[in-house]
Amino acid sequence: MDAECDVYTDMSVFGATKRLFASRPFGQTLFDVFALNKGTMCTALSDEQTRVISSGLAHHFGINQMGKAAKRWPDCLQLALSNRRVQKAFLSEHSPDRLQFLQDQLERFTSNSESTFIGAVHQTTGPQVRGIALRNGDSTPLKLDFYINGIAAGCALADQINREVGEHTSSSGLVAFEHTLDIAEAMDNLKDAVLHVFDHHTGTLVCPPKEICLKPQYGAALLARTAHIVEELQNAAQTSDNTEILPALNALRNRLPALEQLSTFSLDQYDLYQQIYSVGMPPARTQNHDVNIGIIIEDNDPNTANQIRASLTAQSHKKFTVLNAAPKNPTSFDLLITLTAGDILDPNALAWFAATSNAHPDAMIIRASSDVIDAEGTHSNPHFIWQFDPLLLAQNPAYAHAFAVKPGALGDETIKPATLWQKVYDTFGDKGFAVIDAPIWSHATAPEDIINPLPLKAPLAGNKLAIIIPTKDALELLKPCVESLLNTLAHTVDTEIIIVDNNSEASETKQWFAEIEQNASKMAPTIRVVEDTQPFNWASINNNAAAQTDADYLLFLNNDTLAIDKGWDSSLRSLLEMDGTGIVGAKLLYEDDTIQHAGVILENNGLAVHEGAGETSTDTGYANRNKLTRRCSAVTGAFLACTKENFDAVGGYDGEKFAVTFNDIDFCLTMNAAGHQCIYSPLITFYHLESKTRGYDGVSTEKAARAKAEHETLRTKWQATIPDDPWYPAVFNDTEGKPFTLLRTPKRNQ
Repeated sequence: MDAECDVYTDMSVFGATKRLFASRPFGQTLFDVFALNKGTMCTALSDEQTRVISSGLAHHFGINQMGKAAKRWPDCLQLALSNRRVQKAFLSEHSPDRLQFLQDQLERFTSNSESTFIGAVHQTTGPQVRGIALRNGDSTPLKLDFYINGIAAGCALADQINREVGEHTSSSGLVAFEHTLDIAEAMDNLKDAVLHVFDHHTGTLVCPPKEICLKPQYGAALLARTAHIVEELQNAAQTSDNTEILPALNALRNRLPALEQLSTFSLDQYDLYQQIYSVGMPPARTQNHDVNIGIIIEDNDPNTANQIRASLTAQSHKKFTVLNAAPKNPTSFDLLITLTAGDILDPNALAWFAATSNAHPDAMIIRASSDVIDAEGTHSNPHFIWQFDPLLLAQNPAYAHAFAVKPGALGDETIKPATLWQKVYDTFGDKGFAVIDAPIWSHATAPEDIINPLPLKAPLAGNKLAIIIPTKDALELLKPCVESLLNTLAHTVDTEIIIVDNNSEASETKQWFAEIEQNASKMAPTIRVVEDTQPFNWASINNNAAAQTDADYLLFLNNDTLAIDKGWDSSLRSLLEMDGTGIVGAKLLYEDDTIQHAGVILENNGLAVHEGAGETSTDTGYANRNKLTRRCSAVTGAFLACTKENFDAVGGYDGEKFAVTFNDIDFCLTMNAAGHQCIYSPLITFYHLESKTRGYDGVSTEKAARAKAEHETLRTKWQATIPDDPWYPAVFNDTEGKPFTLLRTPKRNQ
């Protein structure tokens, strides 16, 4: 038995129990909580969890009396600690006094606690904390108390809306919280901090404790040190006889991105972020010191002109010539850059332009991320760029800034940057542009956006649009949906509405269908009902319906949507007729006029995030993305349009692998792979009463399991595509919080 007390025993059940008692989460969840005279989490166990725990305790420790009494994990722990062998495992890590303390506290807690809570801290950025918290079976918003290392750090109400949690828990959805921790001055430089969140009324822990960094620079330093240590160990293992540890080290390295939650910076911390993550030199494999760069300075103010020249003197790339006007012989240079009043280049900016030119020989325009710098040298308003989008250029001339151009793109005449970019795109297409995601260019003021309407050609006359709406009953949603279409369509004669009846049962639904069929010949647009009796398979149902129409355009539409603006279909037709268009998605709003969908961002784990979700309908979003028609990786299937030709060419939706979820994302990626672009456009705005018919996929165990399996299938199928969404700057952390809110460790620094 003494050998069993060795903490390094292989992971037997006894050894695993010792490791549990010695772990930081165990101490943080119990000892730290009870020391504050608070109550630990009281998570209820499912029947399956109870069965597994009961079986394990009986088999390995001879504890047979658990039964139905222990339905919460503190009950199980209290029962287990009454066992001599479990006590021995505990005492191998802790003192007898600590065992007695824990037993006493569990006795007090389990006899007094009846409430169970659901909670999570979703995001921490320095002292900013966001998450959810609610009491099971009670929709009253909770008042929460926050503690850092046992010291009170303020309180807040969990009274903000989170629709998905509300749907999952059948609650009001007033469960989300945001709080700025009240940090004592003595804790200002604390590097190891643990956050506890308690219900104010009962003093019960509502979510697992979370290790946080009160200052993201500490997390950044920790991430860098850890990555360096792992790399050194990997190198040492490869050159020694200890190669058997390489799989473990590789697994550890793969988990390093999880540390990024400790080193994320909010946008208002950008100046600090920029100081910590200096741009540095481009990768050695791309550097080219022979690139000759001509730099035109258009600034008549001696003071600001001298600042420009000072930033050039500091350049690491030395092969450049300063010009006061455009050169008579531009081809004597490999690249040309124009700097205006207040522009300052990072010391490695020219090196990045040269390296990117070397890495992308076909690119005629090299674009760079930029920011604003004030007279004190403080950086703000970063504009991190993504892949070139001609639609944005057509709507905003200021899109063309912070760039270098190859002389081959220039003609004899002097033209404005936006005109030059359009000329390059018309001649060279997308490959005419390359991107530097590092912010190497600073302006005195941010370029002024001048938003113009997207120039669209009038839609072709006579082309037919089919609007496909699957439904099972839900007449209270379907009927208003159809009526909204009838009230807003501009091209009624050239439109048909196909309602797919997927096993409707309600008599009122069938009666309404019969009325439609009876009046179909009198209506414009025509409306027809087609039956599809297969079990619900969103992809297959839509494929079958698409096969039953000769329309030129297809719009797949949820029955829980409402058209808003008259003539939206004219914009849709024009967008679908643009060269290169594969799919068009709309701006979708919740009932309260907040945004539900403004395009889809693909996270590196394969999940799809709706851009703009929760923002007001008038919120323009990062770099005006909510209000501009633009390219994106995917759009939601709640409103998804394409041409019938392209739909048939790619084989429609994959109903075998993606019956219910992720079929829209898979279809968009398939269309992208075929060379057709996905487009989000706020020119088309609908209400979307999200998943009112089918519900969310986390509500039931069956739906959750299916969604998880289909997500894994999507990730596996597109793993070479998903890691980097070309329409989303890689500098933003996409694993926590809302898009475009948190800055992560730049990939160039990893």
